[in-house]
Amino acid sequence: MFLFHSFVRRVTVPLLYRHVSRGRCWLVLAMCAGDVRNSADGDSCLGGARVGRRSYGAWFGRMFRLTASIRPRAHRVEVTGSPLRATVVVHWTDPVTAHDGTVFENTGTHTLTLRWGRIATVHQAWDRSVVARACAHAAALGYPEATERPLTS
Repeated sequence: MFLFHSFVRRVTVPLLYRHVSRGRCWLVLAMCAGDVRNSADGDSCLGGARVGRRSYGAWFGRMFRLTASIRPRAHRVEVTGSPLRATVVVHWTDPVTAHDGTVFENTGTHTLTLRWGRIATVHQAWDRSVVARACAHAAALGYPEATERPLTS
């Protein structure tokens, strides 16, 4: 198990975060199971729960439309289980830059379930107040999508 856990910590998670930082969500989605379940804390336009790559992709699209950039950084990665079914908890910080240059720094965890190396579930636990402020700011900048209900499927 040590080799698998080490690979997930040192290769898989940094690769996922690099793809997201560069706006390459299609590469993250390619690593997901077809019925991936994605959820995020809160009732902001980025909260709620979705099922499937298409819905998860729509969520990524909304996030990228509402921000100028995101730069998640993993601080600690915990891996348990086997390649058949593993749980990965990533403790992160994410400075999100709005379209006017304002930065909102959020912290939280991503909890992923992997089945044979594919992402089966992803849950984002974050500071809801930071997300709410960032969404309100995006709406004030003229992005009405920031006031919409969460995307669900």
